[in-house]
Amino acid sequence: LAVVFIPNLIHRIPLAALAAMLVFTGTRLASPAEFVHTFKIGREQLAIFVFTLVVTLATDLLVGVGAGIALKIVIHLVNGAPLTSLFKPVIERDERDGVVVLTVRHAAVFSNFLTLRRRLNDLADTKHAVLDFSDARLIDHTVMEKLHETQAAWEREGRKLELRGLDSCEPLSTHPLAARKRAVVASLA
Repeated sequence: LAVVFIPNLIHRIPLAALAAMLVFTGTRLASPAEFVHTFKIGREQLAIFVFTLVVTLATDLLVGVGAGIALKIVIHLVNGAPLTSLFKPVIERDERDGVVVLTVRHAAVFSNFLTLRRRLNDLADTKHAVLDFSDARLIDHTVMEKLHETQAAWEREGRKLELRGLDSCEPLSTHPLAARKRAVVASLA
């Protein structure tokens, strides 16, 4: 936003100061500990991280970030997320005995999480809700992390957000917030 709205002010900043900030930030983001941490979350996360880093260094920041997002989408498609659910999740609502059940179908990924979060925010007066992933093919790391944070927030408010169906999905690493993928079972004809 600063580049778009106040470019003249940015041009007044000495290039040496900008370079120092970029080097400092870059070394913190690309430290060996970050590579190890990212690998523990999952190989696909490390691939996206390294790919984004290399493309950013070879081109510029916006191209690198765009390339990283594109790679993440490709990885989601390879892992079984239908193209139609990448940006608009299929979420069905049901209420049983005062418990709201949101059933997520197909995929819960970073690109459709805002809709899922909006549906959870609509449950502000609900004391107990269930997110059922029994019919989801893929739940990515970003969604797992955000759901973990949301569960903690609900708990602090004296509410309960229960996650179901994750046990039938295979985690892509041993990390507790790793992406989860449902194994596709081929039918015998």
